[in-house]
Amino acid sequence: DLNLFINASNREKNCYKLLKDIMSEKDSFISLSGKEICYCKGCSKCSDVLEKYCVINDPMQEIYKKISNADKIIIATPIYMNFINGLLKNVIDRLNPYSSHPELLKNKEISLALIGQMSKEENKEIINSIVNFFDSLTEFMEFNFRFLGYLSSGDIETLDDIQKNNANYDELIKEIKNSI
Repeated sequence: DLNLFINASNREKNCYKLLKDIMSEKDSFISLSGKEICYCKGCSKCSDVLEKYCVINDPMQEIYKKISNADKIIIATPIYMNFINGLLKNVIDRLNPYSSHPELLKNKEISLALIGQMSKEENKEIINSIVNFFDSLTEFMEFNFRFLGYLSSGDIETLDDIQKNNANYDELIKEIKNSI
């Protein structure tokens, strides 16, 4: 299987570290950090001109190619304002071609890991909301979704380190590796 790992954070810190710790050398990696991914214009031209996916020429063109080649897509995203960050939301919105042509994602597995400042218990409702959002996407894009889990990074001004803030970090990494 060809795995594509996507760091959805604007920083190359906790999400980046998590993905680098679970991926192997043969896997593909994209960091959205520093990429200017435009928002979807809602023009629906992607439905008509599928070979180009989207009429907007930006880093999404590279992401489309990597998604097409991948069997499994593993995303790590921080929680911003009680949801995924805007950068990942832009990417998801730009997956509109896959809603018109669900066969392109059929049987692909998309896995998600969330990282936030608060504890898992404190973020329970937010985590459920994000997982439900991804579950809802499977209804019309026909991919298989798996929630890998939530890790707390601690407060950005004090700890901000998933490895130090999760006493069982190495065990969690092993569990995630075994599940993908």
